[in-house]
Amino acid sequence: MECGEIVEKAKQAQEKGEIKEAIELYKQASECLEKAGESKQLSKTFQILGELYIQKEDYFSAASAFKDAILRYLFSGNIEAAKEVSQNVTEEEVRTHQTFQFALNILEERLTAPAAGDEEFTFEEPLTEAEMKSALEKNR
Repeated sequence: MECGEIVEKAKQAQEKGEIKEAIELYKQASECLEKAGESKQLSKTFQILGELYIQKEDYFSAASAFKDAILRYLFSGNIEAAKEVSQNVTEEEVRTHQTFQFALNILEERLTAPAAGDEEFTFEEPLTEAEMKSALEKNR
C-alpha cells in the first residue's frame, strides 16, 4: 500500500471517530512517508497524530508527536508551520511536557538566530540533516 493510501484510510478512520484505528494508520503512514522522504506530509501527519493523542488524553504521546511535527517543519524550512503548531497546542499537560518544551526551545533558537549575530539570516534556511537527527535523538 502506498503512503497516500494509508493517509487516506487514516483520514477515513478519523472521520468515523475510530481514534485508535486512525492513530495506528497515521503511525504507519509516518513510517512510509519518512522512508519516501515526504517531509511536508510527514510533518502534517505528526501534527494530526498529536491532535488524536490529545483526544485520547495521551499527553506524553501528543507531546512527542507535536515535537516531531515542529522539528520536521523546521527541517524542511517551514518555520511558519512550526510556529503555528507551537501556538495551537493549548493543553497545559502537553505544553509543559519536557519533550514539547525541547521542540519549543529549538524553535526559539531558530526564531532568535538573527539577534545572535550581525549576519543576515533568512527563515527559509532549513535545519541541516545532522541538526535534525541530533535534535530527534536527544529527545527519544
